[in-house]
Amino acid sequence: ATSMGAALRPPASRPQRALVGLHQLHALARASILLALLPAAARPPAGSVPSSKSVSDPTYFGKLKAPVVLVPGDASNQLLARLDKQSGPHWWCRNKADWFRQWLTLTDLLNPVELPCWCDNMKLVLNTTTGLAQNQAGVYTRVPIFGSTSSLEDLDPSIPGHPTSMVWVPMVGALVDAGYVRNASLRGAPYDFRYSPRSDPAYFAQLEALIVETSAAHGGNAVVLVSHSLGCLQVHAFLRTKSSAWKSAYILRWVSIVGPYGGTNSLLRLHAPGGNQGGSVAA
Repeated sequence: ATSMGAALRPPASRPQRALVGLHQLHALARASILLALLPAAARPPAGSVPSSKSVSDPTYFGKLKAPVVLVPGDASNQLLARLDKQSGPHWWCRNKADWFRQWLTLTDLLNPVELPCWCDNMKLVLNTTTGLAQNQAGVYTRVPIFGSTSSLEDLDPSIPGHPTSMVWVPMVGALVDAGYVRNASLRGAPYDFRYSPRSDPAYFAQLEALIVETSAAHGGNAVVLVSHSLGCLQVHAFLRTKSSAWKSAYILRWVSIVGPYGGTNSLLRLHAPGGNQGGSVAA
C-alpha cells in the first residue's frame, strides 16, 4: 500500500481482472458467515416471527437486537490529510492543502509525476525519543466520519463504476437488506491502518466510545464486532485491554474473518522483492 518507488505495470491480465470477481465473492461469503453466526440472543424473541422464516428472508432480521460494528482491514477505509509542510520531494508537489482524500486517490497512484508527492505525504517517520511512528512534520491525517460505514464502502468515489467499493459494499448491503440501518444499528470503525495500536492509542478510546454509544442506543444490548484481516489484530489488541466484565456487558460476539494471527508472507513479498497484490502498481 505504501508503493514507495512504485512503477507502472502493463494493463491487468485476465487473472488479475478475475480478482475483482473473487473479491466480490469473498465479501458476499463474509456477509453469509456473519448472518449464520449471529447468536440466538441477537434475534427476535421466540414466537415473534413464524418458524418458517430463515436468513434468506430479509424481514427475519428486521428486528434484530444486536447492533454490529465493522472494523476493516489494511487499507480498507479512506484516510484524509491536511498539509502544512515547508517543502516536498519536488517543486511541483503541493505543500499546503486543506483536508483532502489521501487514501484512496488512484489518479495520484497511477500518475508517475504525482506519485512521489503522494508517497511523501503517506510515509511515516520514527520518533527516536518515543520509539513510535508518526506523520512527518506538516502532515496531519484522520479518518472521515468515524462511526459511519461510508469510508469503508467506497475508497475512491471519483472512479466511474466504483471498483474500489467491492470489498465492503456486498457485506453492508446484505446486512441492510437483512434489516440493519447504516450509522444506527450498523456502524463502522475506520482507523489509520499505517499505525500499530501502540502508535495510535486514541483509536482504542474511539472504538470503546462507539461500542458503548451503540449499545446504549439499542437498549443496552451488547454489540457484534466484525473484523477483517488487519482489523482482527486491532480488535484482538483492543479486547486485551478490557476487563472480562466490560466484555460481558458490551460484546455479544466477535466475528473474526481471516485474521493474520500467525503473520502473513504477503508482507514479505511486498517489502522484499516488491509486490502489487493484483494491482497495476508495484512497490
